Amino acid sequence: MSNVASKSEDKNYPLVYNENKKLFLKETEASVGHQIGDILMALHWSKFEGHETLHLTIEFNDLHNKLVQMDIPRSQLSGNPKLALDQLLNRGYECSRDKEDIRHILRYLDEARPEKTVHFTSRLGWHRKMFLSENNTIALDEKNILKYRPTTSTQPIDLGTSSTLEHWQEYALPLIECSSRMVFGVCQPLAAALRKPFTKIEGGGIHLHSPSGEETSSIGKTTAILASTSVFGKPDRLKLLNWQATMTGREELASQCTDFLICMDETANIEGNAKEVAKIISKTAFMFGSGQTKIRSKKFGPALTDTSVTTKAESADILYLSTGELSIAQIAKNGGFKRLQGEEVRLIDLPAVPSGGTIGIYEKLPNNWKKEGEASQLAAARLSEKVERSCSKYYGTALPVFIAHVENHFDEMQTRVKGLMQEFEKLAPPIKTGWDKRYIKRFALSYAAGMIAIDAKVLTWKKDVVKDAVLSCYCDARGCIPEPQRETSDAVQKLVKFLSSNILDVRKSKTTTLEQRKKTKGFRLKVTDRKSKIALKPSAFKHLFESNPSLCDAVLKQLCEDGLLMMEKNRPNHMTKQERIPGSDERLRYYVFKAKILKSKTSK
Repeated sequence: MSNVASKSEDKNYPLVYNENKKLFLKETEASVGHQIGDILMALHWSKFEGHETLHLTIEFNDLHNKLVQMDIPRSQLSGNPKLALDQLLNRGYECSRDKEDIRHILRYLDEARPEKTVHFTSRLGWHRKMFLSENNTIALDEKNILKYRPTTSTQPIDLGTSSTLEHWQEYALPLIECSSRMVFGVCQPLAAALRKPFTKIEGGGIHLHSPSGEETSSIGKTTAILASTSVFGKPDRLKLLNWQATMTGREELASQCTDFLICMDETANIEGNAKEVAKIISKTAFMFGSGQTKIRSKKFGPALTDTSVTTKAESADILYLSTGELSIAQIAKNGGFKRLQGEEVRLIDLPAVPSGGTIGIYEKLPNNWKKEGEASQLAAARLSEKVERSCSKYYGTALPVFIAHVENHFDEMQTRVKGLMQEFEKLAPPIKTGWDKRYIKRFALSYAAGMIAIDAKVLTWKKDVVKDAVLSCYCDARGCIPEPQRETSDAVQKLVKFLSSNILDVRKSKTTTLEQRKKTKGFRLKVTDRKSKIALKPSAFKHLFESNPSLCDAVLKQLCEDGLLMMEKNRPNHMTKQERIPGSDERLRYYVFKAKILKSKTSK
């Protein structure tokens, strides 16, 4: 806090607080003691993410007796006192206008030495082994504290609470249990909290859509998202995030909430034609899945006055839930695109209606719920209304209790999560390819999160409820993708891995030896100073897939569709292309790929 109290005992220190809590200049032989300003407290040092400048955080009552906190760069107190004074006056601080009095006030601030330093971050979630939310702080050590401060006045997500965990368990969970989609949705925020500290699973989303691409509303997709939201905050249809947000807005949101679930409602809200909509969704899926965003300037809050900031590429890989009438596959098709295999893992299509279901997102209705003579669809609609009312009354209490359990068992949690994920993989249908291995992990993590939440007494369901729900969602989602497509994806990844370690880079070479040309399976050739291509011998390509020769054509077709296979314009039916390797007089045929195949989405 302030240093006035301790220094007031020093006869040589001129400032004190008088009985009216005013800043008072002592009487001396040269001057008469008098009030020079209102109480002014130095609270702590402040450091802001992305800023190198140290700030002094002060507190005072303004002209309307309202408590004000503000941050002043320390360099201004001695280097530019007029600017510091202007800031105080603009925020309503009342003080003497006498130059000598002002000098004493600024000297007091310049000599302040608070014991604590508060480090502000805009990122909610895990920091070391502790979880930072809007309402708590993390003690880094005896003198340093970590605290959350958003980059804008708008909170990224609503983490409010209402009532108690017991009420949510009693009035919401029994209704949610009637739908595997809602049970799975409830596990998602818990999975988001486990993902980064305990797994290497990439970010990505689950997209709930109407069955068979039918444009059918009122089957409960938004209700499922609201049930999921109730785990960590207030569910409100009118305040749900939607796909209409700008790409920059989505980047900022994701970078601040990497350990939280983001819920986005209704892809139909995206403006543009079918092609533009498909591009926006594909770009968002890649950003949220890979964590790659643009490099942006970081500035914190309107109270900051210095503009010396560092730039950084934000991490934006998150877990998210999405809804829409159409599947992502159908949206891509309508836009004239074919989904890349990597994207199919980053943003997974999940039919909102369970396989064989007839009452929307529900597999069953509560006992004695359906009225005599009432259609099942109407009973399901009433149930959705009841779910939403319960979740809007009791919410936000489950995640904090779950986080507390994880913090208390942090050191053994990685082993626990890994074991439960392996347990789910054994329960699921046999995994045939590497693509399947990658695809199942998001569902396995949800299963692990649900089981840990039951152990922590956050979820009161029997364990079979979580197991059956996650298995149902996994099997229905996986069934949306044809088997050959998964095999092709795995084969493309195999080719990319092979190219990464079996090609000779001759971009800077004017010649090669005969022995090199015979032994090497492929070459990286210069196209321009910035572009290159990869020439692979047909024999090496065929040898790679000799156990399943049919994959050769499938892989080439896929790479052709992805724009990665280079062919001769006057021979469009030939997959190979003539190339001359430095040092050779002959032009031979190779499979030629654009160099970006090594870092393409397909390879992710």
